Amino acid sequence: MPRATSSGTNPLRRNQACRQCRRKKLKCDAARPHCGTCVKTWKGKIAVAAPPGYIHDPQPDCDYDPGDGASLIPTSSADPTDRVKFLEAQVLELKNQLARGHPNPAYPSPPPPHVTLGPSDTRSPFSTHSTLSTPSVSGPSTPSYSNRHLERTEIVVPESVYLSDRPTNVVGPTPIQATYTNVHRSLDLVYSGWPADLPHPAEVRRLVAVFFQADQCGSRMIHRPSLMAALALPADHKDFPHTALLHAICTTASRWVSGYAERGHDGLRRDPFAEFHAKKVKLYIAQAMTSGFHSLDLLQACILLSWHLYMEGHWAEAWMYVGLQSRASIPFRLNFPGCYYEDELSGGSFLPPPTSALELEKRRRIWWMIFIMDRTVSSSGWSHALPESDAGTEFPMRLLDFQAEHPLPPDCPQSLRSPKSLITHIPEYTDSFTLLLKANILYGKVMDFNTQQNIRKSSLTNRSDLKFSREIRNSAEFQALDRLVAHDFIENIPHGFRNLLGVGEIAEWPTFDVDLYLAHLLPHAATIALHNAFMDLSDANDLSTRRCQNAANQISHAYVLLESTSFEIRRLHPSVVVCWYLAAVFYVQICRHFVQTGSAQAESETWTEINKLRLAMLEYGAQSPIGCRQEKLLQDILTDILKLTTTENPLKNNIPFFAPGEGVSPSASLGSQGGGPVRSPHDHLSVSMSPPCGEIR
Repeated sequence: MPRATSSGTNPLRRNQACRQCRRKKLKCDAARPHCGTCVKTWKGKIAVAAPPGYIHDPQPDCDYDPGDGASLIPTSSADPTDRVKFLEAQVLELKNQLARGHPNPAYPSPPPPHVTLGPSDTRSPFSTHSTLSTPSVSGPSTPSYSNRHLERTEIVVPESVYLSDRPTNVVGPTPIQATYTNVHRSLDLVYSGWPADLPHPAEVRRLVAVFFQADQCGSRMIHRPSLMAALALPADHKDFPHTALLHAICTTASRWVSGYAERGHDGLRRDPFAEFHAKKVKLYIAQAMTSGFHSLDLLQACILLSWHLYMEGHWAEAWMYVGLQSRASIPFRLNFPGCYYEDELSGGSFLPPPTSALELEKRRRIWWMIFIMDRTVSSSGWSHALPESDAGTEFPMRLLDFQAEHPLPPDCPQSLRSPKSLITHIPEYTDSFTLLLKANILYGKVMDFNTQQNIRKSSLTNRSDLKFSREIRNSAEFQALDRLVAHDFIENIPHGFRNLLGVGEIAEWPTFDVDLYLAHLLPHAATIALHNAFMDLSDANDLSTRRCQNAANQISHAYVLLESTSFEIRRLHPSVVVCWYLAAVFYVQICRHFVQTGSAQAESETWTEINKLRLAMLEYGAQSPIGCRQEKLLQDILTDILKLTTTENPLKNNIPFFAPGEGVSPSASLGSQGGGPVRSPHDHLSVSMSPPCGEIR
């Protein structure tokens, strides 16, 4: 006896099910564009890695009989010849409709976009905007996921959209709309000259908007109004942005857009969309290395790629690309005052003189971003590609002035060659990015000093390490650098920037300031890097130990303040991970001392500090693998202590945090501490090792 049909379901009409389910005699729900059975089968296929030489279908193999005026599109698994013939016929039909001047009612127009895509009607077919040809990549030219947000043209993206790890639910088009959209996009690419490997123009604009809203690094060097205006031009226009720059922005922005990334079996975040566009940028750079770097857009793309590689933990690649862009900036004369210089001997600059104040400021910011990137990838102590002696460029102006539409103010009169430039701040030219630039220069000075002393030490054979260390620490150069790093820089931060959170102190920055937060941390990281090699933990009054302890407490205190806010830690600048790592390394060293001396209470409290910073790295690593990689390096250092300690399960992650009002105040200012110790719940760690530091001069 046949089973009674449920009253809540209606039987399908004849031939209403998809062809695949009818052929296999499977149950079909006739959902459009793909039925549930075919979607389930397709998901099962793509869940298994494709064998070599085979590529999974980008969408389920599911099609229906023509009906209601809709044409049947051959699927990707059908005969490719049939699909080509179908698309050619559709293109010819649409050309005829355009010539007649009226659309086919069978293909409804999509809703008008919120952003003007530019005068695409006047673009020349098959034209390009650059002297470089588009590099080819083996395999499909554009991943199927690049069209995932094809129908989205909003530029103002809610924060919840691009910061969520969960894919966004977007209502897909009907089969008829999908047919029109795909063919319309093909025509748009043919007639506009839009680069085939880029996402749809509306999606590119969305990613550009996300880039300026969320990126912590490269967005500081790109003039947003100019880029948006150039992006509205036809793709064959000479002022249209270089394709490599758009690929680089897509690479960077995808980190903040939900639906692109995926989690691997090891738990790390992977982004095939970003990897595809990063590969395109690398191909453009490789081609430019044979024909010559003659484009600032391409140089900017190289910088964005370097930041992406650094945040992904690909440090070797990042190091090489930073070296490339550092050497490329010299023939551009970006390191000269006015970013231009010409003489008969050297043959002049690869670039003509700046034509406007805006063009000059763009060049300055590119130079200083390369300079910051060079210091960032050299934070482990490697030699810099750009010495300070080669930097004659003026400091940049404020970011608000740079991004504004009104005329720019006069050039900043300050440069690295100006007297006391790192501790003298001109109000009209000072903002959080300027302070961050100076903090990076300060950190670079410490790395340069350490490198020179290590080279000098390696050439000595008859001197003891203790005597050599005492000689270095008593030198005038060391003492001057120590005074600058541990005291003068922090003491001379302008009053409006003394709150490291940057909340409400200045009208232009009413919310958390990522640049200012890092500008406060870098001097403390530089202090640890300068003094770490000279610490004597057996001496309670050792200057280097006290300096490192105070700096590590400041960094830990800053993290506690950050946790008291609603700001997401993953949106911080990637260099903050290095600061946490250096502070954690110091805590590991004193933890080893406490284990050896049997100070159980002090050891337990030190494990709390270590785990707190480990947790910060892992939380940051959820978005950028650099956090997980730095935490792995820290675990390697902990190996020998874990064998010696008697503490049970010391690497636990249930870190106790303190509510506002308990121990520290969330509105406390690192800058106002004047380099003195932070009065936190863990300050009594110093009792077992040294007396309270007080204010160190």
